[in-house]
Amino acid sequence: MTPTAGIAPRPAPTPDADAGVPLSVPDLSGRERAYAAQALADGEFGPSGPFRDRFETLWAARNGTRRAITLSSGTAALHVALAALGIGAGDEVVVPGMTYVASANAVLHAGATPVFADVDPETWCLSPEAVAAAITPRTRAIMPVHLFGLPCDMDGLAALARPAGIALVADAAHAPLALYGGRPVAEAATLTMHSFFHNKTLTCGEGGALLVDDPDLAEIATELRAHGLGMAGSLGGGTHYRRLGYNYRLTNLACAILCGQAERADSILAACTALDARYRERLPAGIRPQGGRAGTLRDHWMFPVLLPPDAPPRDEIVARLGEERIGCRPFFPTPGAIGHLAPYGAGRPLPVSEHLAGAGLMLPLRATMTAGDVDRVVEALARALQ
Repeated sequence: MTPTAGIAPRPAPTPDADAGVPLSVPDLSGRERAYAAQALADGEFGPSGPFRDRFETLWAARNGTRRAITLSSGTAALHVALAALGIGAGDEVVVPGMTYVASANAVLHAGATPVFADVDPETWCLSPEAVAAAITPRTRAIMPVHLFGLPCDMDGLAALARPAGIALVADAAHAPLALYGGRPVAEAATLTMHSFFHNKTLTCGEGGALLVDDPDLAEIATELRAHGLGMAGSLGGGTHYRRLGYNYRLTNLACAILCGQAERADSILAACTALDARYRERLPAGIRPQGGRAGTLRDHWMFPVLLPPDAPPRDEIVARLGEERIGCRPFFPTPGAIGHLAPYGAGRPLPVSEHLAGAGLMLPLRATMTAGDVDRVVEALARALQ
């Protein structure tokens, strides 16, 4: 039997077929394909290799940190960040009430307790005032989430964290290219995670990175991603397992794709920024986009909006957009709506997060779109609101 026996070939796409405006389509070029082909031709497609080393060096330089450590996913990167800090049972980590479930899941994977705090009503990012009320003597870390690509108020969070010796472990899954105060957002946190999942600004299908400046934390995190493996040259170059670790390595093949993505990052960001501006100019009356923050450059993950109070039910709007082949999805659910997180979300009000969860809608925004695609989405949304 041949290796492909029983696998039906995919039909070739019809050139003039109306694919609509999908929510997410990766922006890949011949460069990424050439690098991937090179990794395969060289037999370097495992968990180490020249493209992994190249990407880690390039990505650390871009983000202003000593190290960029590639991992198998963004969630793995958050888990390793917390584990590298020694956060575990009995510790608390403050997490925003409006974020993807992976943020809190990483805290649970580390054995710690997520404590949810509400977000700012304009920026939808973690509110320093809400965080201040959530801090206890058991708080070991605060997890700013740069939601939809907009940087959090890192100065306000640092003012709470640093005097108390609390780490800032940033979830920048949506914001690998964002700037805070003119500098990469990774410089504003103790450790920062990036995600390279299929629908992110930069992608290799699935993967993540941990940005870290502290050399000791970088060493621990590097060991944690590979079963705690350390190379003790002083002992004759033998293999030594220095701690309990995980199998969280990213392949050289994936990093080959990321090298191509990183080399094109500025053009990808510029394309998304132009589309964001076009959306804001043309949105129907009553639709509110995410606010901004002075001194920041936002990245772009989807185009998030709040529906007006008098809009039809959101599920109905999603269905109407779907009929016109427009991809969209609701905002993330809050902890109370997620079974395994509900006990941790009880007892602390999250009114802004709840409102966002009920009225928020993510529209397509990706570098592969055109200005005409934005116009098509906006016009379809206006019809869906009637």
